[in-house]
Amino acid sequence: LSVCQGAKAFWFGVRWASGHVSGMLTIGIVLSLLSWRYPNVFETYEHYADYFIGFLLMMFGGYFLYQMDRNFDGERNLKSGSCGCCNQTGDDPAETEAGASERSPLRPKPRGTNSVR
Repeated sequence: LSVCQGAKAFWFGVRWASGHVSGMLTIGIVLSLLSWRYPNVFETYEHYADYFIGFLLMMFGGYFLYQMDRNFDGERNLKSGSCGCCNQTGDDPAETEAGASERSPLRPKPRGTNSVR
């Protein structure tokens, strides 16, 4: 995102981080206030939050596996770039070779094919 949009992407990141921190701050304040009345509230929250996060990670993994054929071809190469400015058509063999390692992170490049060490 930042490669293509510069300052716009930076301020988007600042807004995202502010929202993330404000959510964490809200949960922290609520748990701190509850801990005065219920001393084990942090341990209970942690216990259930761990299960919830584990469930979410399994759902993300399942979704990725379910959608994998939409984003990767049979050889695990990306079907398209991550954004419009990075999209490579593959028409130029030099362009395809230069961007091959970036487009296929799941398949390591064979040894001895790097031109720069």
